[in-house]
Amino acid sequence: MTSNRVLVFKEAPRLVREGLSGQIGAPRELEKNLEDPSYFERAVDLSLPSVQKESPVKTTPAKEPEARASTAPTEPATEMTPVKEPEIKARAQAMLGEVHYTPIKALNTFTQEWKVKARLTKKHALKSWKNVKTAGVLLNIELMDSLGTQITATFFNDLAKNWDARLQEGTVYTFANGSIKIANQKYTSIKNDYTIVFDRDSAIEEVPEDRSIQSQGFSFVTIEEINDFE
Repeated sequence: MTSNRVLVFKEAPRLVREGLSGQIGAPRELEKNLEDPSYFERAVDLSLPSVQKESPVKTTPAKEPEARASTAPTEPATEMTPVKEPEIKARAQAMLGEVHYTPIKALNTFTQEWKVKARLTKKHALKSWKNVKTAGVLLNIELMDSLGTQITATFFNDLAKNWDARLQEGTVYTFANGSIKIANQKYTSIKNDYTIVFDRDSAIEEVPEDRSIQSQGFSFVTIEEINDFE
């Protein structure tokens, strides 16, 4: 057997330096060193060669993109059209919430603080009246709401003359405050047990057109009932 020498490390070798650009000293094979021991008597430079350091990479901050002027087309300015006063009031009511009106069929002698929205379907001519104590004029009108319910209403004396000049057939109004009385079916063809008598505390206001309210109402009677009307 040939005698070979083995170098045994008792501990794991520790890495002292890395990134060297050259060798340290003048290393050579162990067998050659044993044959020529005078090799170790020479002076050997054991200084560590310099390590080339990597120069840091300079980074320049990315430039923020310049804001570009918007190329989106702009809407042309629209002209403001005048709005009628009834429309302004209707829009204001819509912003505050939907207005709930009293159905005509809910009116009776016990109804308080009511307000109906109806179309004036018929305005009769002023009519004079007289009794033992006094005399005057009256104005009868016929109203219909969005449910198709009809009712008659009456103005007396100065109120009759005043509203006769202001009310127009086919126009929609709101009516509030007034006396609900039992209707005399002898003088009307409207099928309603009650009638309205307007006074100075009544409030009547014209409102925008409402297509949900019909323009005409019909009350059907028998031939025998026709003779009862005066």
